[in-house]
Amino acid sequence: MMADGLNIQVVGVSGSGATAAALTNQRIKFMVINTPNTTISTLTDQLDRNLLTVLGFSSSFQWQTGMIVRAPQGLTIKAVTIAAGTAVAYTD
Repeated sequence: MMADGLNIQVVGVSGSGATAAALTNQRIKFMVINTPNTTISTLTDQLDRNLLTVLGFSSSFQWQTGMIVRAPQGLTIKAVTIAAGTAVAYTD
């Protein structure tokens, strides 16, 4: 699916309408949390840095619907694993 020149993928746990629980080797510009109490167990930027640590979150943090997740300094997200819930990922 495309919107405004971006590809959209729903990532999350099975049974929640998601296409996958994880995305790897991506160029994710940003993600929008789709369901309440979503937890992200892996979040890596294009420099292979752990973005949860860089952004000051833990893997048990509960992200809420509508929150936007993006890498700092104009970088992209390379990999994400959703442990619970769903997010919508916008890629090139």
